[in-house]
Amino acid sequence: MRKAALAVAVIAASISLTTPALATVSARTPAAATAEIPTTTTVPWVLNDPAALAVRTIQRAGLLVDVRGPQRNAFVGTQSPAPGTVVPLGSTVTIATIVGPTP
Repeated sequence: MRKAALAVAVIAASISLTTPALATVSARTPAAATAEIPTTTTVPWVLNDPAALAVRTIQRAGLLVDVRGPQRNAFVGTQSPAPGTVVPLGSTVTIATIVGPTP
């Protein structure tokens, strides 16, 4: 039978009852990540898409949608601002729908 080698560490701590405890962090390893929160987004291309799909696509881009016209069996005929335009998050995209066969 073999003997197991064990090591015991002694940790010393001192507490002062007269000085308030203060902790100051002077550096972090690794450095804290600095992620920028986006404030703009690009208006997606939804022309000729079914209205319901266009609404979801625009909302997923962080934008609001104003639908002019019916949504059932309708397709996007126009949109404003134009696709590819960079706008602040939360901006409104207006789509005008048309009813009929797929364009």
